[in-house]
Amino acid sequence: MNIKNKKIIGIMFISALMLTPTVVAFAASDKSQESEKLYMIGDVEAEAPIKVIIEETSIDRKIGSSIENKYAFESNLSAENPMALFEENSKKVSAALNNNKQRTVTIDKSVYQFLTDFTDSYLAVYLTEVMPNMDEYYDLSSKARKENKLSVEAFAYQMAAAKSNKVESVDSVLNIAEITPITDNVDEILFYLQSTFHTNEGVENSGTWFLAHVASTADGHKLLKLWIQDYAYEMMQNKLIRDYLSQGVEIEVSKDALAQDILNELNANLENNLARGPAESSNEPDDKPDDNIVQPLKTTIEYDRQAVADAAIKYAYNYNTLFVEETNDCTNYVSQCMWQSPGWGFDRIGNSADVKWSCAKDSSNKYKYETLSWVGVNELWKYFPPVRLSDE
Repeated sequence: MNIKNKKIIGIMFISALMLTPTVVAFAASDKSQESEKLYMIGDVEAEAPIKVIIEETSIDRKIGSSIENKYAFESNLSAENPMALFEENSKKVSAALNNNKQRTVTIDKSVYQFLTDFTDSYLAVYLTEVMPNMDEYYDLSSKARKENKLSVEAFAYQMAAAKSNKVESVDSVLNIAEITPITDNVDEILFYLQSTFHTNEGVENSGTWFLAHVASTADGHKLLKLWIQDYAYEMMQNKLIRDYLSQGVEIEVSKDALAQDILNELNANLENNLARGPAESSNEPDDKPDDNIVQPLKTTIEYDRQAVADAAIKYAYNYNTLFVEETNDCTNYVSQCMWQSPGWGFDRIGNSADVKWSCAKDSSNKYKYETLSWVGVNELWKYFPPVRLSDE
């Protein structure tokens, strides 16, 4: 099975994200010279703002030994606040998306190949459904990097194991958005991975943002840290902190236990779904009209369009103070508005996060998403098709 149709191209930018169906790409066709090639998708003449050039760098920037010191931008996961980290890094993604100025990003060919190899291994998990080993991509001379590696491995495995349909092959395109030198021999690279999954139930398209700290070492390019823009990744980080790191479990012995833990949770959710019944909704905000204790099964649910519209107007420019403010707020805002329809309670019963829909109070006594369907557009889409909305 082909994991990826290899293309040494620096395609940029995902047009759907920039509200235009064009993608501009540049490819290195010669070792000593940058040769640009334009790839257009669709009939629109407008070009995306970022041009990416892959070049062969003649200067050897590799340092004489592996990176053993801990930089200021590194911290152990146990000391991190995953929600704050998500907010901070999401702002970088938003800035890239909202920057329409024409600009050129140049990336060394070996760095681009390193990221290509990493994303190949990341996507291969969907074929093998086995917890991956990302050791070769990391400089593991500090605890922070080991913890980050485990977070990435566990997240990739969880996403692959949770898919209900079988992935037969994956095609992908790596899109470089921004490269920022942050210290000697270390760059912060923001990139977008566009993926097409060929499954036994058809083709699925998806995309994910990554923020990587890539070091140039005597052993080649290595990751010091990687962040993934996905609420499920934030949840995985919280799980590692809560169930493993705060319990003093050594990273080296956590991997097998974590893999089994992920499978156990998926199987438990599946069993709960088979015994499905009405879900309780006892901890809902008090500003909802006609609050009900019991959430009916997702078959036919009355939908009050006016109540949802009123909520949309009320909270469009005045954030609902009962909820934690999210940086990437589009689906969260839609969920809050739809939830205002009388009779709609939090739904905590289902075989995966995309068939549940709920919030819960956090340490600040405000409501924060509890399931991905509340904040993820794809998960929300999956959650609602079984529902038949009725205005009667």
